[in-house]
Formats: sequence, structure tokens, C-alpha cells
Amino acid sequence: MLYVGERFETRIRLSQAEVEEFRRFSGDSNPIHDDIEGAERSAIGREAVRSVHGMHVALVFTRILGTQFPGAGTVYRSLMLEFDEPVLVDTEYIAEVSVLSVDRKRHRARVLTLIREATEPEKTNVFGIGLVIHKERI
Repeated sequence: MLYVGERFETRIRLSQAEVEEFRRFSGDSNPIHDDIEGAERSAIGREAVRSVHGMHVALVFTRILGTQFPGAGTVYRSLMLEFDEPVLVDTEYIAEVSVLSVDRKRHRARVLTLIREATEPEKTNVFGIGLVIHKERI
């Protein structure tokens, strides 16, 4: 059973090959991710050329929730994310999921999702709140 305050974290690193695969799969060919001039015109600036697509980063939480915490059988019911800082290619991050509240009657839990730089764990790159359902674990 999941409990309020329970936490899971793992280290992640997304490669340039994974970014290119996501670009092909998603159809998101926004030039800020692969063209220095396009990146310089973006709100992020030149650094955007090394950034991972936001929705690609969101998939990290899908993997964690569906396979590790709480695991197989989890339904990811809702998601709200804020991208405070770019997540950069080939950089190590800590992905974290913490349980904020539990509704045992409805088998639901509200979770906090974070991505932080491994070298600066006090710095949050991605912040989110999600709702998950799991018939057996919640």
C-alpha cells in the first residue's frame, strides 16, 4: 500500500539519440531543439539546442509510475507540469515521485513529480502534480 510521504527517486539521463527518436515519433520538429539560430530566437535562448522536448521529459514519470512506483497496473489519470528550467541532453537528473494524498476508497493518490539536476539537487527543472489510480496498491 502507498502512504502519504512515501517517495521514489531514480537517476535519469536522456541522450541525443533519444531526443531524435522522440522528434521522429512525435512529429515535433520545433527547430529550437536542433538549430542554433532557432534556439537563439526562443525564450530559452542558445541552450535550447541541447534541451529535451518537454513532453519527452514527461514520459519519465509515465515510466516510473507504470513500472516502478507504484508499478504495473497504475493508471496515470491526470498531470500538471511546470518546466522551470530546461532539461538538457546527456545531463544527469534525479526524477522523484512523492505521495501527497491517498484516497483508499477510490484507489487514488495525488503525487508530486520533480526533476532536479543531480549536481544541483536544490534546483528544480520540472515540477508537477499528478493523480494516479491503482486498484491493489492504493
